[in-house]
Amino acid sequence: MPDQLPHVTVIIPVYNGGEAFRQCLSALQATCYSHWDCIVVDDGSTDGSVALAQQYGAQLAAAPRPRGGPAAARNFGAQLARGELLYFIDADVLVRPDSVGCVAAVLGQAAGPAACFGSYDDEPAASNFLSQYKNLQHHYVHQTARSEASTFWSGCGAIRRDVFLALGGFDTSFRRPSIEDIELGYRLRAAGYNIYLDKQLQVKHLKRWTVRSLLITDIRDRAIPWTRLILHSKGVLNDLNLQNSQRLSTIAAFLGLAALPAGLWLAPAWLLVLLAAAVLVGLNRPFYTFLSQKRGPWFALRAMPWHWLYFIYSGLAFGSVWLQQRLAWLVGGTVLLVAFVLYFSTHLGTVISSFNKHLVDVGEIQIVLNKWGTLHHTGYPLYTILGSAFVAATNQLGLPPAAGPSLFSLFWTLVTLGLLYLFLVDITHHIPSAAVGALFAAVTFTFWINAAIPEVYSLYMASIVATLVVARRLSKNWSDNGFVVLGIILGLAGGHHRLAAFILPAVAVYLAPALWQQRHRLWWLIPAAGLAGLLTFAVYLYLPLRVWQGSDFVFGQPNTWEGFRRIFIGPRQVISVGPPSVDLEGYGSRRSIELLAALLDEVSLMGVLLGLAGLALLSWRRPERPTGLALLLTAAIAYGVGITFPIAAVASNALIPAVMALVAGSAWVVSWLAQKHPLFGWGAAAGLLALAIALAIPNWQAVHSLTHPANDGRQVLFLANQTPRPANQPEPVFMVPWGNDYFLVYFARYISHEIGGLTVVDHNANFKAYLASGRELYTLDSTFWRFPLSWWERRLDELYLAAAAPHVVQLSNQPIVRPDEAPAQSPISLGDGISLLGYRLEPAGESALRLTLYFQATYDLASDYSVTVKLTDEPIIDSPDDIVAQQDTVHPVFGWYPTSRWLPGEIVRDIYLLEWEPAGQPTRAEINLYRQSEPGVFHNLTVISIDLPIDDR
Repeated sequence: MPDQLPHVTVIIPVYNGGEAFRQCLSALQATCYSHWDCIVVDDGSTDGSVALAQQYGAQLAAAPRPRGGPAAARNFGAQLARGELLYFIDADVLVRPDSVGCVAAVLGQAAGPAACFGSYDDEPAASNFLSQYKNLQHHYVHQTARSEASTFWSGCGAIRRDVFLALGGFDTSFRRPSIEDIELGYRLRAAGYNIYLDKQLQVKHLKRWTVRSLLITDIRDRAIPWTRLILHSKGVLNDLNLQNSQRLSTIAAFLGLAALPAGLWLAPAWLLVLLAAAVLVGLNRPFYTFLSQKRGPWFALRAMPWHWLYFIYSGLAFGSVWLQQRLAWLVGGTVLLVAFVLYFSTHLGTVISSFNKHLVDVGEIQIVLNKWGTLHHTGYPLYTILGSAFVAATNQLGLPPAAGPSLFSLFWTLVTLGLLYLFLVDITHHIPSAAVGALFAAVTFTFWINAAIPEVYSLYMASIVATLVVARRLSKNWSDNGFVVLGIILGLAGGHHRLAAFILPAVAVYLAPALWQQRHRLWWLIPAAGLAGLLTFAVYLYLPLRVWQGSDFVFGQPNTWEGFRRIFIGPRQVISVGPPSVDLEGYGSRRSIELLAALLDEVSLMGVLLGLAGLALLSWRRPERPTGLALLLTAAIAYGVGITFPIAAVASNALIPAVMALVAGSAWVVSWLAQKHPLFGWGAAAGLLALAIALAIPNWQAVHSLTHPANDGRQVLFLANQTPRPANQPEPVFMVPWGNDYFLVYFARYISHEIGGLTVVDHNANFKAYLASGRELYTLDSTFWRFPLSWWERRLDELYLAAAAPHVVQLSNQPIVRPDEAPAQSPISLGDGISLLGYRLEPAGESALRLTLYFQATYDLASDYSVTVKLTDEPIIDSPDDIVAQQDTVHPVFGWYPTSRWLPGEIVRDIYLLEWEPAGQPTRAEINLYRQSEPGVFHNLTVISIDLPIDDR
């Protein structure tokens, strides 16, 4: 019944259609099918095309982007269409009266294909040879192809409207008539839809071909972009112009062409030319027979050279694009190799103790990745799982355990650069621009430092670029699966580092046009992608799992609900949220100024200006406007986040997305100038490369000084090794506060085994339990700056100290030194209730002496005495020149155990390490306890003089 007939909307894009357009509309008026309407989308015509469309009663629509191309015009028409079937025709073809009905009959079946298309007829309108040849070639190719097609044709092609909209329509990056229909056909087949080539659906082509228009269309608008599509799709379909006979013909044509000049010197080469010609005729005999039947033998003979030329320039186009893509990979590989050499020359291959803001977490990460442990807030389970596996592999290869974590970050930084390079190639279509842009990013301080040291931001950088790459691909070619993949990437990125969540607005801007086209399906697409992203947070189960598996390096208590919550949320990041600090003079936030200075340090003033100019250009040009706006928003949000979260990340790390955006903008400026003139492009590329080199030199020095410092803090290992290991007693406990020194000592004890015989703990340990088990407790004298005596008393109830080695303190909740430990020497009363029970002299090198003193309190001491030890080579010290070496402490035990704290009878061990110039020859030591009773008034106890035997020096 008529009411059950499908409604067909004919869509015609037009730009200055002229007389051909009038004939097109006139032919359409003769349609014998009843349920149809026509939409003409004007793409900015300046002739009478608009009036013609109105004259013939078509629904007229102006393309939202004039001169946006037929792909965008057809998409706009599809959005306005009322019919469930869309029938696309070109403005220079004449449909037959039954064409619309044929489309309705094929696609109106419930089990029918999703799309169909036809061909030109065998009676081209233009009478010149090239027009006849080209249109007959098109007709022949379509009429001899398989009905189950692998592509689509928009000159006379129809598709179900719901399928068209679900796939996002034609790719609007094609702004000229090109292969947008073929590309849509590839997506149709990839999505599982059937395409039918209806050989009865034929239209007459009115175009008049010339040599120039034929070559430009075939090479620029067909062969080159089609080759890119083939290489991108990783497969050549045996269909239409890509049948096996066509490929063999291309090879034969090139063999004949190569042999032709050789025939000038080698007569046998003409045999190869003739053989190639014979192969071409044999492979294409059906086509030449068809031409002969339609236009006569002379026409077929004239067509042969053009047909062979077609194989040659199509093959050249394929080869040039193939080489260009391989060149892109070769150049990209070279960029990564250069970056690797630079990064490896500065990579951190050992464990150091440094309080530089970039290195505070390095030691912890080195331990975690070697011990399959967990990190501090917010856990970073993805980084630790992958990093632990990576380091386990490098350890098996024999690399030092401290080097593996640095190489893991280097790996992710190279991944970031590789993705960034591909992103730049995609937006610039200019390999030199992409290459210098990637190099420019590689030598910024943030990229460099995060590649040289173990740092979670290396994976964060890779996740940001991966998000941009996937978002760009979705903006060009929508895919439901791709959208879910984007959700997974965003989930992994946000789960790894919470700052990644702030890229969501930029992604939304990037995908806004595509999401609008999918708006009727977002009710399930967004929840699906969101659920996929949330499921990635399951990696956080790794944290309690490691506790249950008995890992000996786990941060916090992730096996409890409260402990897991605190680690997952990361209170440090939450606390850091707050209003920026604004200076009183109203010149803006101090943090904002700090970030601006950091940004200028990263990419220089020239880099900032170039980047902003490039992003502005990207945002101005319609095809790349989503990219430009997304990158601008990325940079702005990164800057804003750096202000709002002042302690969530150091300034340079907070600005990582902004640096990437500015790099992309700079690369775009280079490519834009290259479009104006190749010399401009090469000049701009050279300038950006020079800027990169100018940044690389100081950044290499800065990073190398951080990873290879003159003072690497490893003195703490020497001191830890001096800690006594009493024989036949439990392993002593050595406490180092959580931080750089702790990581250094822990790594040396349990991973690199540079020290042994100590149980290394941090300040959270249960010291009373260790002491109760009979184990001795030691720490460095510097610990008391962070944890004073009162802190220790709260944990031990009572506190006693004794020097154990230079700068090493023994602690206990009961007196430490036994009477039998003091040397068997006659006690010397120093006065005021203090006695010297004895001393030990030990050489500590050629020009150093270790002096151990054993003091004892005979009753409660009310005063606090300082100690000075001097070495001299004179009988009497009359002046400072008589002193060879000297050491003073405000209290005994390296200044931390006031005499007023001593119990009656308590023995206190005190140690002094004195060093002198090799030329000096000290002969005795003077020991003096003193106190200052009032300003300028000193009260001295008895001065002890000890002769230094020659053997003890």
